[in-house]
Amino acid sequence: MSSIDAAAGVRNAQTSFDLAATRATQAAAGLAAPLDPQPQSPAQAPAAPPELADAMVGLMSAQLAYTASAKVLQMTLDHERSVLDLLA
Repeated sequence: MSSIDAAAGVRNAQTSFDLAATRATQAAAGLAAPLDPQPQSPAQAPAAPPELADAMVGLMSAQLAYTASAKVLQMTLDHERSVLDLLA
């Protein structure tokens, strides 16, 4: 795996984390929103907010992916540095 692939993994993990954080915020806002006393027709009803538990799992998964990609990037750079030291 090249350092470019590892850096792409870090960027993908960051994107996943941002999406999961947005979903968690929406879920938390849905929990705090006041209940509407007047029922609406299904066509007028707002979309249900994402589940908080699902959003939190997404945050944890993204954090693990970010950590793993960062470790791969560090190991790749260390390996490249070792090869250059051998050649010098």
